[in-house]
Parts: sequence; structure tokens; C-alpha cells
Amino acid sequence: MRLRWSPLWLVVALAAAPPALAQDLHGTRPLGMGEAYRSLASGNEALYYNPAGITAVARYSPELHYQFNLDRALHEVDLSVVDSVTNALGVGIGYTFVNREPGDQAVQGHRATLALAYPILPGMFNLGAGFKYLNISQALAGNFVSALTADVGVILTPGLGLSFALVGYNLVPITSNEAPLSMAAAASWSMEGLTLAFDWTLDLESLSPPGMGFHGGAEYLLFDMFPLRVGYENDQVRQQSAITFGTGFVLEWFGIDLAYQQRLERFDDRTFGVALKFYLFQIPSPTATPGTYRPNTGSPLMPGAPGGMGPQLPNPLEGGSPVSANPM
Repeated sequence: MRLRWSPLWLVVALAAAPPALAQDLHGTRPLGMGEAYRSLASGNEALYYNPAGITAVARYSPELHYQFNLDRALHEVDLSVVDSVTNALGVGIGYTFVNREPGDQAVQGHRATLALAYPILPGMFNLGAGFKYLNISQALAGNFVSALTADVGVILTPGLGLSFALVGYNLVPITSNEAPLSMAAAASWSMEGLTLAFDWTLDLESLSPPGMGFHGGAEYLLFDMFPLRVGYENDQVRQQSAITFGTGFVLEWFGIDLAYQQRLERFDDRTFGVALKFYLFQIPSPTATPGTYRPNTGSPLMPGAPGGMGPQLPNPLEGGSPVSANPM
């Protein structure tokens, strides 16, 4: 395989990646769907939920995410860039800063991620890996972590709008409950702008009782422009559950995502999220053509959503041909 230099490789080569946090991270679109996202990952959130999704849609896309929870004094900022146009090997880098302040649960964390993905069987089977540097400080608990770990994920899209995923997290063990060894299995179905998704997670470091999580979500693309999202999640590790909602606005070159999560145990425990997404380059190449790595379900396409890359209209960056396939 012959690789070409992209602006993203230059960033990796010239910038020392700053140190980030695992358990509190929510992408804005996944947050609005109860975190049922791993089998339909196609936006930059794929860096953290399932790196195999980097090549779901060919694009060069920077994104900025911000989430906050005033009850838990939690603030999270994430900046990422994904390039799956220059080469068949998709590349993504991301930096996350998390600050959580209440009492003995106070945590400050940095996370730098480099993710790679490749379509083993284009249109059917994608493989990805994410390499993470975590710098986590729990001063009151006396827990300080500075370590490297990795995630590995796959996405299988057999057709008929179905998609399946399997992900392993923190496969290089870290002595911190903020980055447990864990896994997830997921399935989703997309058709005519509607997506239904379910994720199951398992914390392998809390097996008695099993540390499972259940996540379900739905998304509908209204007027090819406005995603409407709803979800539910039950986290048995933290013994909490939540309902979630999300919406946004998307064009072929720009998108905004909004999300809201309400914990059911405490009304004051609410998380809000907002994301700005830019789709700078969406051009076909010999190795990566927009939409070719996901099944065609007939729904309009938008970046980082069930449709992939915006309304199904001719795109001047694609030589006038419409995007024609569907990508969590």
C-alpha cells in the first residue's frame, strides 16, 4: 500500500500530543443517543467509541466538542481531526481535557489519541485501533496516572442497513478506575433516515457483580438537515441510568450538534453538550470514496450521522456526483 502525505500526518510529526480521560468522555452525537453509537460510528467521535469508524465516510474533518455538568462540576473539551481521504488508511488525532471537582471525586485529566483504521473488505468490514496517552490526576485520592493504552474495534456491515461492532478498551492495563479494561458489542439498523441502535458494555475489572451497561438510541433525519435523537442508558457499574435527547443542523460543509442527558436518580444531574463540525474536504480518491464503506440504505447522507455526508445532492467537490451510501 502506497501512502501519501496529508496535512494530518504533518500535525502528528510536528506536534507533541498533549496528555486525556476515559470514563467521562461523551461525544455530542452519542450523548444524545444514550451512547448507542459504536456500530454506526462515522464522525470524529469514532476515535473514542470505535476507531474502525474512521473510514466509514471519506472526509477531512476537524471537530470541537464541549460538554458540561454543573451538578458534578464537570467540564470537558475535545478537539479532533480525521483524514480518511488522503489514503485508504484513515487517520485521526484528538485531544481531550476533563475537569471534575466535587469532593474526593475530583479529577483532572488529559487524553491524547492517535487512531488508525483500514477497510479490510471495503463496504463490509473495517478494522481500527486507537492509541491513547492518559494523564489523570486524582489529588485527594492520591491517584496519579501517566500511561499509554490502546483500543481495538471492528465494524461489520453485511447490508440491509445492518451494522455490527465489537470494541475492546484499554487493552494495555492501567491502574486507574478512570480507564478500566472493558469491551462493548453493538448493533444498529438504518433505513430511510431512521436509525435504531443498541450497545452492550462490560467492565472486565468489576466482574462480581458483572459491570454491564445497556444503551439504546434512535435518530431520525428530518428534512435531510435536522437530526432528532433520543436514548436511554443504564450503567450498572455506576448504578445510574439516564434518558438523553439530541438535535442539530447539518450542511454539506458544516454541522452543529446539541445534546442533553438527564440522570434519573437525581434531577440536578444534567449534562449538556455542543459540537461544531467542519467537513473541509469530501472528495473521492483511488483509495477512499465518500460513502463506499457503509451500506446504502436509501437515506440522505450527512457527516457523522446515519446518512454520512449531508443531503443527497450533487457535491461540487465530488465532480457533481451525489453521495450514495449510508454509514455511531
